[in-house]
Amino acid sequence: MPAKEKARYDLHQNNPADLKYRKFLSRLFRPLEKKLLPGACGLDFGCGPGPTLSVMFEESGYPCDNYDLYYAAEPALLKKQYDFLTCSETMEHLRRPHEEFEQFLHLVKPGGWIGIMTQLHNEASVPFERWHYKDDETHIAFFSRRTFQTLGRTYGLLLEYYSGGILLFQIPEKQDTKSRSPSRRQDTNADPVVSPGNTPIADTSTPSFFNRSMFSCPNTSSPPPR
Repeated sequence: MPAKEKARYDLHQNNPADLKYRKFLSRLFRPLEKKLLPGACGLDFGCGPGPTLSVMFEESGYPCDNYDLYYAAEPALLKKQYDFLTCSETMEHLRRPHEEFEQFLHLVKPGGWIGIMTQLHNEASVPFERWHYKDDETHIAFFSRRTFQTLGRTYGLLLEYYSGGILLFQIPEKQDTKSRSPSRRQDTNADPVVSPGNTPIADTSTPSFFNRSMFSCPNTSSPPPR
């Protein structure tokens, strides 16, 4: 499976010279860059065969390492801590996304940011069984806005949501990730949601507790719970 998976990724035409690809990544780059302090250092987790997001940050004065299981597997990078971490179009490929997210929490310093970009099945314009995103056999985990709201509450993170599947999490300034545990209360307060114009808007969806069946769904024609 790893060889077959990598063969699929080798077909990706990711290139920092591709202006259309840069425009695509700017959906995550722009809101996250506004959060960073001068000199902030980051990690692009799942950079792929043509690292580009890291180049965009470095061009703006933010040094950024690249990590990828197949193209930039440097374990030493996963022992460092960063001011920000990006995970663009990678979450849907992860076999254990909950464990990976917890790893992100340890990779980012208190006060730092985690930026995620992935398509959300609850935002699709068609039913899940006709959603093109699930047809990629390397896409094995699917998420909704509620998934990330639940993660935010579970780990005590600030969550900002931008349309198009862009999610920014801020690590609390003073909180040990080891002490974080799932909330036991049903919190019906809406999480922060941010529109493309950076204006907070109300989120009327009903949050739910974390559960692995909601967080990860096998590649199948059956829709995951919303």
